[in-house]
Amino acid sequence: MLAEIADKTGGITFAKGFVAGGLHCGAKKDKLDLAIVKADSPCSAAAVFTTNRVKAAPVLVGMERLASGACQALVINSGHANACTGPEGIQAAREMAARCGRELGVPD
Repeated sequence: MLAEIADKTGGITFAKGFVAGGLHCGAKKDKLDLAIVKADSPCSAAAVFTTNRVKAAPVLVGMERLASGACQALVINSGHANACTGPEGIQAAREMAARCGRELGVPD
């Protein structure tokens, strides 16, 4: 339903070959707080990241994973910055990306 509505309004899935969805995973009390965007196949990707010296684990992992310039899926959380979490935060962010990829059938 989300992708169908977005296709008609010029949203994230307006371009053919993309699907998206949102769900409530518990980061926020009663709102959608996790989004996933997936392309049918790997595509060119670029991002602009913070210039802060202190970067949250998901930012560091995002920088690491997008260094190749290609991407097939994004997982985006809302409600938690996940900042200043140290090595455990990096591991959690990597696991979130890997698990999302496995669930979507996207190679790591």
